[in-house]
Amino acid sequence: RSASTFNKLINTRHDSTPREEVVIEHDPLQPTSSHPPLPPSSETMGVLAWAVSTTAKQAVLMTVLASLPGMWWNYSGLGEMSEQEKEDPAVFATAHVLLSLGLAFVVAGLAYKALPIDLIPDCIPLVGKLDDMAAGLLAGVGLAVMWAGWTYGTGPKPPEAIAAATQISAAYAFSEPARTALVAALKAGYKVGAPAAAAAAPAVEMAWARVRP
Repeated sequence: RSASTFNKLINTRHDSTPREEVVIEHDPLQPTSSHPPLPPSSETMGVLAWAVSTTAKQAVLMTVLASLPGMWWNYSGLGEMSEQEKEDPAVFATAHVLLSLGLAFVVAGLAYKALPIDLIPDCIPLVGKLDDMAAGLLAGVGLAVMWAGWTYGTGPKPPEAIAAATQISAAYAFSEPARTALVAALKAGYKVGAPAAAAAAPAVEMAWARVRP
């Protein structure tokens, strides 16, 4: 009992002893942690890379769309004509004007379709898809205008168009043996596969009849 009383007295004295609190003051200009800052995560870097690439692509395509009218106007030669010459409808029926105008329509339609961010967001009901449809229609109209300019356009054709047509014709002629071999292979495969398919048809029908409810 005396030992228990002695222990209580010691604990009471020990608890009643005033303690000094140590306050550690930090300099507000110094970081509170000794650990270096963590590097950005891979997801954050991926989002930043996507944002930069999307912004750059949007800026380039919008620049192309904004500069197309002026480029076509200067290339077609209409900018160098007088007002009296522009009033003649035959000017707009030349192969040079029609081919360049059709190419401008095609480039404008494809460039708008490639925009990462449409001018009319797709989330808007009904209206959101109309701009994409109009861009596709514009590209199709451009192809038709180019065909009309090549076939019915008056005057000399642009040398660039002649060079492109020559390259396309040469590539088509070069691929003729490959196209002939492909058609022959398809015909041979059909001749071999048709009897096999006809022979396997009854078995397939019986299997289907068994599993069909």
